[in-house]
Amino acid sequence: HLLPGVFVWSKENTSLSLHSNETISLNDGDIFFLTNNNISNFSVSEHYLMEKVLKHFGDKGLTVAMKMLEKELKFRLRKTYLNKDIHLIGCQILA
Repeated sequence: HLLPGVFVWSKENTSLSLHSNETISLNDGDIFFLTNNNISNFSVSEHYLMEKVLKHFGDKGLTVAMKMLEKELKFRLRKTYLNKDIHLIGCQILA
């Protein structure tokens, strides 16, 4: 599976950005996500989907953010036929 890049949720800026083939600066509390291209098969962009959830739950920590992303993905999957697996890995920087 090809990776589209690394999504980074900035705790300080409360914003989600996509990085590919570049150096990423991470700070305490930031969360970064790796995903395969299959997430982009939704009718809405993966960036919008992740940012929508993280704006509400990004400051709650990795466990809550991942659980809410999982719920949103499952909700979207009920409306969309998807014949490929979606992989989403999240890690949080803790100082």
